[in-house]
Amino acid sequence: MDVSEFLAELFAVAPPGFRVELRAGPAGRSTLVGLPVRPGLNSPSLTRDGMYGVCPRDSRGLVPVATHVWADVDLKDDAARERFHLDAIYPDPSIAVMSGGGYHLYWLLDQPLEAPQAVRLAKLLVLVVHGDPAVCEPKRILRLPGTVNTKYSPPRDVVVVGSNCVRYGQRELLNAVRRAHEQPAARFRSEQFHLTRCQLPERNDDRSVAVVHSPVILCLPRSSLI
Repeated sequence: MDVSEFLAELFAVAPPGFRVELRAGPAGRSTLVGLPVRPGLNSPSLTRDGMYGVCPRDSRGLVPVATHVWADVDLKDDAARERFHLDAIYPDPSIAVMSGGGYHLYWLLDQPLEAPQAVRLAKLLVLVVHGDPAVCEPKRILRLPGTVNTKYSPPRDVVVVGSNCVRYGQRELLNAVRRAHEQPAARFRSEQFHLTRCQLPERNDDRSVAVVHSPVILCLPRSSLI
């Protein structure tokens, strides 16, 4: 999957007239490209630290809608890499990108969603995958596959490592998180990933639901469930 195919999938359901922001690095110059993205999109300025805006922009440059939900999972040490299992994530990410320091995970939507609702879904999914909540904001920029992450020496390639391009409805994604509370004993795709109610030393009351992602245990407070 090259850059143009990646962007075409992410923004396939964007409203007419919307554009995607492309940027040459975190502080680089920004360019707006019309949607749908043309095949074969390539630019020398995007080959190193190339990035894009996760939400499409309207004619005023605003980001009122999202076409996918995203999560950034940092794996900067051996312990984090050992406990992360991409094939055990539920629900299945539509696209998974190795960013150089971890994974960017995407769940494609079957129709545009208001940006605040997409951010709320992203924050819930970040709890499940143990991602970075700071990335859950509509003006966030993330790395493009096919580019190079120069934060590391030597630089690391940014590549797509999984893509089924499945599209989800808002309710479908929301129910995946709700099931962690409503059906705590349910088992999903892998024996490495299951949901269960358990007692934790720091959160041993009935107000939390534990997500066990072998061997990581995360707590989903009931107040975080929609």
